[in-house]
Amino acid sequence: MAGGINKGVGGGHDRYKTVEERLEKSQNTLTEDDAMKLLEAVSVKGKDNWGTIWSIVYNIDRFTMKICCNTDYDRVFVIE
Repeated sequence: MAGGINKGVGGGHDRYKTVEERLEKSQNTLTEDDAMKLLEAVSVKGKDNWGTIWSIVYNIDRFTMKICCNTDYDRVFVIE
């Protein structure tokens, strides 16, 4: 999260803290599956078209993506 006068204002800070702690614990290295599990852990299960719309994990070495839509983490689309 960027610094500035609005740092800490609004919602989602608990989600950010979870990501920050998990990355610190793993020394900033996650497998693709672990990264997606982390995104699932911090996703927002909303209703009435509100909540996490998509989660994407990029593999910058292989130039691939894994995408989940609408918090359906059992269905992963792979773009190669």
